[in-house]
Amino acid sequence: MNELTVVQQNLISKINKDGVADVLKPFVKDVIIYKTFVSDVMFLEDPIPVENVKIGDKLGLKIGARFGNENYIGLYDSSDELVGGIAEYESEILANLLRAGKELYAIVDDKRFEYTKMLRPKSKIMHKLAITIYMREI
Repeated sequence: MNELTVVQQNLISKINKDGVADVLKPFVKDVIIYKTFVSDVMFLEDPIPVENVKIGDKLGLKIGARFGNENYIGLYDSSDELVGGIAEYESEILANLLRAGKELYAIVDDKRFEYTKMLRPKSKIMHKLAITIYMREI
């Protein structure tokens, strides 16, 4: 017969069953910070990670000193390989947000190549990688 069963579920059992991300999903909001282009791509020692990036890929942002800039923001793919960085004039505010514990990430919007022999003979050199930077709010 159709009987109504009352099941009590506390937050801990819900998290164990569904995972933290699913429990907090209604409270999470991704805010667009701004759109920009990736810089420093042509200075990478290994261009392979950049060549493997696709439109729609998510890139992580991390602070690290590079090129004499203590606020340098590197962009990393899912394998934690450096694919470029944020221009120095844009990096200070993002560095402050990261130091404050905010979660920032980027989504690749556009990708274009330019073939050149200036830096590496017979290799593809990234010309432009357009991204949108987001901040995750909980």
